[in-house]
Amino acid sequence: MAELAFLDAVTTYLAATPLSPVVAASRIGVTDPFAAGDLPSVVLSLDATERRRVGLGDRGELMHGALPVATSIDLANPVLATDPTFTLLSADRRSLVMPHGGQVRADGSEGALANVDLIVRLGASTFTVVPGAPQAGDVRADALTGTLVFGDALPNAGTLQLQYFLGEWERRTERIVGTLRVDCCAASAADAQALGASVVRRLQGPEARDDIQLLLSISLTSLGVAAHRPPIANVAPAQQAVAHFRRAATFAFEYQHLIDRADSSGGVIRRIPVRTRLEAITTDRATGAIVRDVITVPG
Repeated sequence: MAELAFLDAVTTYLAATPLSPVVAASRIGVTDPFAAGDLPSVVLSLDATERRRVGLGDRGELMHGALPVATSIDLANPVLATDPTFTLLSADRRSLVMPHGGQVRADGSEGALANVDLIVRLGASTFTVVPGAPQAGDVRADALTGTLVFGDALPNAGTLQLQYFLGEWERRTERIVGTLRVDCCAASAADAQALGASVVRRLQGPEARDDIQLLLSISLTSLGVAAHRPPIANVAPAQQAVAHFRRAATFAFEYQHLIDRADSSGGVIRRIPVRTRLEAITTDRATGAIVRDVITVPG
């Protein structure tokens, strides 16, 4: 989701370089300060957002390379997440269809997979990827169809962890515009004022658009005073947030988020025999009659 990705990106950016006064990285995020130990802190929120269409990117773009994928399969119910009626595990529990077909090596090339290209774990045990017939503790991969063959039958319970690379996937683009609110909280008015100024300089600096990937624009729209946030009346002390000073700033922004999505394929689910029927028209040379015949070509 683009909105959550944007807040995460801003959090990482602000935590990368010390603010003034210094704020612990764990205190930059979306949580209001509650105890004295939470100060100073920087609280991020979105006052408003709007999705923008990005043309062809709305429909997705086919990408090529090596997309890392991590997934897990419940061996007690080994079905495809997008189609619970399709069982991934064979009756003898030695052949498993991975949720995606078309695996490649870690460098994006095609060919037989090795341990650096495919990781298969069951609990604390990691299977050894082999090119030939698998023995106990081994697994052989058919990268084209996304099929794994194990040396031993898999148990009736447990979680199989898979890590692999896909050679093709769909990339979608989400673009949002909106208003980012930044609340700079500190124990004193002077610290709240200085922290607000420090955050504004960071977000308005030229490095912001370089370091926050795919941030298209950001501009200051308001900068408030260092106001005192007193205790709330009629609230028990144990439930009372610490009193502090808070300076708010708002920014108009435009941000683009890339989503690399690996659609589940499930390999070859069913083979359907196809028979082609052709109508042949010939002329009997003796009588001149037109003869129609149907020829069946097996598929």
